[in-house]
Amino acid sequence: METMFCRESRVLRSSRVFWNDFNNHNTLFGGRLLSEMDQAASISAAKHSRRECVTVSVDAVEILHPICPQETVCFEAFVIYGLLPLVIPVDPVIPVAPVVPAVPVIPVALDDI
Repeated sequence: METMFCRESRVLRSSRVFWNDFNNHNTLFGGRLLSEMDQAASISAAKHSRRECVTVSVDAVEILHPICPQETVCFEAFVIYGLLPLVIPVDPVIPVAPVVPAVPVIPVALDDI
């Protein structure tokens, strides 16, 4: 198998938030944010490992800034540790401020479980 560098697993993904993504405080549901982060990590893991992967762990998430209607959230994910299980920090930001500090997501290949 050909060597893959961690930098080659980089994923940039943007997501627009819509009215059905908001809670009664008119801010994005935290679970929706986690789902988007998990999807970015999943793409990065698959690019790096060339295998189907699932998330087994997500480190603590602290939301620093609420996401309001009409905002777009951008996600950056890349492998920082290349052996399985992979470690992928996912960094969601809106154009003006980080939403949460980079959160390590740990996926594993399906045939490794």
